[in-house]
Amino acid sequence: MKKYFLVLIALLTAGVTYAQIKVLGIGNSFSEDALEQNISEIARSEEVPMIIANLYIGGCSIDRHVENIAENKASYRYTKFDVEGNKTIRQVSLESVIGEEQWDYISVQQVSGQSGFFDSYVRLPELISWIKKMVPGAKIMLHQTWAYAADSKHSDFPKYESSQKKMHDAICDAVKRVVAANAIDGVIPSGPAIQNLRDMTGDYNLTRDGYHLSLGMGRYTAACTWFAVLTGKDANGIKYRPDGSDPRTEAITEEEAKLCKKAASEVTNKATGKTTSKAASRVTKKVTKKVVMKNKRRK
Repeated sequence: MKKYFLVLIALLTAGVTYAQIKVLGIGNSFSEDALEQNISEIARSEEVPMIIANLYIGGCSIDRHVENIAENKASYRYTKFDVEGNKTIRQVSLESVIGEEQWDYISVQQVSGQSGFFDSYVRLPELISWIKKMVPGAKIMLHQTWAYAADSKHSDFPKYESSQKKMHDAICDAVKRVVAANAIDGVIPSGPAIQNLRDMTGDYNLTRDGYHLSLGMGRYTAACTWFAVLTGKDANGIKYRPDGSDPRTEAITEEEAKLCKKAASEVTNKATGKTTSKAASRVTKKVTKKVVMKNKRRK
């Protein structure tokens, strides 16, 4: 527990001047949800130069990443955003791009259905060891993912008795144990931020299919969480919100954006002891009532 919070504190209290930040995700569709929408736009709106890349294979587990390294398989869709937001996509092997940049942060994660089981991370030390060998100066981040929607039909949901709470609690417990047992520098708590937003609004459907995040509030909350951890900035201050002009996104209202940012801010600020101002809390309470009523009308 202590290490879990200390690594977040170190990241969130880093300096406030921003050189170029280079981030690489080694993941699957859940890292796609977090990294391939909104975070590049957020970084540019906050004038933080950021290169963001994601290595994607759908449903890819830690074991499969290790096997792909051993066989040098070009099985990944590699999506990369430069500091201007220009996007490129290539088919690559992990080894072919790990040295492409001097990455500041490299994230790893477990496939969603196994993320709440500590024993499933048994080969994580192999993956971390290889990353450290290839990019010695990079900080290794563990991406803590989210529980499925309460009514999800995902085939792995019964492993958690088809309970969102049990899945969320299991992931939290596994992540704490994994951090304590491995050379991990920090945690990106996307899952806790999503669960916080669910608790705040009563909207348990922040996904588009029961497990992948919605293109509106879901993905935006994850992006705000990543940005807050990587920069130390309070998510409440983020200016950008998706307005629907990008066909990859869904528009969200100003009120919805405030809730997403608050959900991310509360989770990331918890480690540093920061608190939301009373004025901001009053505004958020009013906004929450509006969004809750909107969600009830949807249902």
